[in-house]
Amino acid sequence: MTVKPDWTGDVPANAPEGVSTDIQVNAGQEITVLASGFIKYGKEEYALAVPDGRIKEGLQTRADNVLKARFSTSGKGYTIGNGVYKWAAPESGTLHLYIADTPTGYSDNTGSFSVSVYK
Repeated sequence: MTVKPDWTGDVPANAPEGVSTDIQVNAGQEITVLASGFIKYGKEEYALAVPDGRIKEGLQTRADNVLKARFSTSGKGYTIGNGVYKWAAPESGTLHLYIADTPTGYSDNTGSFSVSVYK
């Protein structure tokens, strides 16, 4: 892993397609992804989430891993949450990051997560 990230950027909560990091990986290649921040995950005032999950009553994080990754080859989603360290990419392709939500649920989301990717 390099000290300087190969990609940094924001993953918007209201974009179903997420963002492309333009990082090409091969299956089995190790990458590290680190994420931080809060998003508003719905129209309710209390609907907040961190990359690891939604925050529920009592400020407990529900472990539903809001930040996900996919590769251009299959479109299958993989859990990232707050991050993965030296994660062996499960398939080859371009790394895309996105917020997990229902197909019609993105329109009331706001904010973004800050993410860094290291190869």
